[in-house]
Amino acid sequence: MSAPPGGVELDLDATVPPRGDRAPRPTGRGASELPLLNSSDKEGDPLVLGGMLGKGGAGFVQVAWQTSLERDVAVKRIRQRPPGKVLVDALIHEARLSGALEHPNIIPVHDLGRAANGEPLLVMKRVEGVTWDELLNDTHHPAWDTWRGDRLDRHLQILIHVCRALEFAHSKGVIHLDIKPANIMIGDFGETWLMDWGVAIRLEDREHIPGGQIVGTPAFMAPEMLLGRGSAGPRSDVFLLGAVLHQVLTGRFLFSGPRLEAVLFKVLKCATPRFDHTVPDGLAQICAKACEKHSDERYPSVEAFRMAIEDFLEHRGAQRLIDAANQHRDELVRVLDASGGDSAALRRSADSIAATASQARFGYEQALLQWPGNREALDGLQDVVQRAITLELDRQNLAAVAPLFEILPEPVPALKERYASLREALKVDLDARAALSEIRSESRFEAGDWNRSIGMLVNGTLWAVGVYLWGRAIEAGRIADPERFNMWVAVFGTITSVTVIVLLRRLFLDNRVRRAFSASYLMFILSLDLNRVAALFLDIPFSHTLIADHVVLLMFQGMLAAFAAPTLWAATGVVALGMLAGVLFPIPMMTIAAVELLLVNLICGWALRPRSAGGQFA
Repeated sequence: MSAPPGGVELDLDATVPPRGDRAPRPTGRGASELPLLNSSDKEGDPLVLGGMLGKGGAGFVQVAWQTSLERDVAVKRIRQRPPGKVLVDALIHEARLSGALEHPNIIPVHDLGRAANGEPLLVMKRVEGVTWDELLNDTHHPAWDTWRGDRLDRHLQILIHVCRALEFAHSKGVIHLDIKPANIMIGDFGETWLMDWGVAIRLEDREHIPGGQIVGTPAFMAPEMLLGRGSAGPRSDVFLLGAVLHQVLTGRFLFSGPRLEAVLFKVLKCATPRFDHTVPDGLAQICAKACEKHSDERYPSVEAFRMAIEDFLEHRGAQRLIDAANQHRDELVRVLDASGGDSAALRRSADSIAATASQARFGYEQALLQWPGNREALDGLQDVVQRAITLELDRQNLAAVAPLFEILPEPVPALKERYASLREALKVDLDARAALSEIRSESRFEAGDWNRSIGMLVNGTLWAVGVYLWGRAIEAGRIADPERFNMWVAVFGTITSVTVIVLLRRLFLDNRVRRAFSASYLMFILSLDLNRVAALFLDIPFSHTLIADHVVLLMFQGMLAAFAAPTLWAATGVVALGMLAGVLFPIPMMTIAAVELLLVNLICGWALRPRSAGGQFA
């Protein structure tokens, strides 16, 4: 209802009754020849009229008692007093037309007779329930208490029942032309009936119906109905079904306005209906197709429209997954757009973006498992995966890109080319990085663990103890020939050093700089051996040989410090101090040498420690 300027109340949901020049097809007997059903509500009449059940644009319905079968029935009568001939003939036409349509979703016609004043009485099955219009307009109606499922599903099931009634009518050559929720009754036990066939026509009668005469309900009317019933056809009923679906989805009439002229202009224009995000895309597309302005662009039949609704219901679960995935995709687009392509912003939101894209992708994939080939899910998946691939390419995360190409519904050559180009560029970079890493690994004197450091500590401790005891033995006179004994010590040390390096080659020969160190160390040991051989043959005193050993050790430590690890300059200093101390204090020279060996090995162990700041061997 709406009240336009001037105070005239306009009911857009009211049916426009036929005018006097729209007489129905001749049906044989007139009202005067109908059997008398009610004289004046006498007890013996076949029909005893009772209270009002409802009223419409041209007629009203009241309850009556059918005495022969002792049951309540519904009686449709004409509101106009006295009833005009056109309305009388229209009611008789409706009775005979709907009486020929016996279908579970069409209210049965029991009889057609007349009252004592000659007006026709259409006797129908009395149905108890509510109109669909009441359910749509009152979400708290008691009738909803018996329904526990999704209300949209219930509305669609009602619409399917209406379609089946129309399919049957169309098979009999009858079109309804006034389909609307107010003309659909929902029984107390879930029954659905399409009522009010007052403006319905037989297709074979269209050429006999004058043009330019409007009938129907403006809020739902198909554009061709503006030219009159003679221009309508089965696809006009399809349009009306689409208009009903529009009201179900939006809660609004397809056409509305302050005046009838404004509404009829909208019918003539017939703009494509628009829906907000709360309406499932599948239903929006069905409604839009049914409500096309040109009839040949609509569904070809009521059956095709019904099957589209049934397909939607069959895939309702998949559609819910698609709707949820669409929301995640919208969020993904929002976040990506907000970043404006800023790499820093994308890095900060990387985890959130990845999670949102994954949720959207999962929703579309699950929907496609339930509804293979669904275009909306395929398009959504295509869009989300493309965005995810683009993001990962921007981040140069090629490991994440390859699996995404596997689930991309349709290949995108441009992305493939960009991926191949970036992979090649990164391969060159990775090769360079690998080469650099290898160089660094081969050039590191320090170790990755403490094993070598511990080994140096043990080695230094053993040598320090051995040299100290050796010196004590010399002082005690237990070694008669120190020079020859020194030679045997050198041989033993050489064999021990070689054996240790061979046995622990994984520690001392695992990279280039440590191989160089091991080789230098062996050369150092060999130099010591040669020094002792020379001392033995030249009869050089033992103390002088130790001083010469210091010179060799000093040169060895200096080279290591210069080329391997700057930390070893400390060891070089220890050797120099030890040599000077040995010259100044020859008696405790062996004790000084023991301390010196321990300190040098400790410093070398420190240089070999993990993550050491040691230098690199060039």
